[in-house]
Amino acid sequence: MLNPTNEQIAAIDATASGAPVKLKAYAGATKTSTLTMIAERLADRRGKYLAFNKDIVADARRKFPANVSTQTWHSLAYSATHRAITARLNLAKEPPHHLASRYGLSAIKVPTVIGKSVELSPFQLGRMVADGSARFCRSAQAAPEAWHIPVDEKIEQAAAEELRSMLLPYVVRHWDESADPRGRTC
Repeated sequence: MLNPTNEQIAAIDATASGAPVKLKAYAGATKTSTLTMIAERLADRRGKYLAFNKDIVADARRKFPANVSTQTWHSLAYSATHRAITARLNLAKEPPHHLASRYGLSAIKVPTVIGKSVELSPFQLGRMVADGSARFCRSAQAAPEAWHIPVDEKIEQAAAEELRSMLLPYVVRHWDESADPRGRTC
């Protein structure tokens, strides 16, 4: 049994009142020890300890009493997600050239900033579509937008904007297929 500090006693007393409590401290500052003491004090109540990786969770399981469940943030999100969606996480990724072929995308030439043209292969176009969908997924926008599509900076600006406009419907399609619980695209 640890001998609590004055700060830990204050935290334990604050939680006993039922008010929300926020513990903020640097790594190694005994936050977990404090939470363990709180859990022991509130043994008649249930709690949940969320951590960022399995090693921290495994360590916490050894420290916390039985009234506290421990898990990673990822496992919490996974358990709250519909099974039809989580089952799709194991789908094989579609190679970019297959995606381009399925969407009917073929090689195109675009001008570069140095005045020469470069050919973008179906693989590159498929990669741009998949990356545009992934960038949208990590954004706050409600729908994919042209700026989500990555275009190499060597491509002339006007051509890059035109390329993004041309690929945007495919990014939208790819996102829609990815978001469909019955879809085969991930």
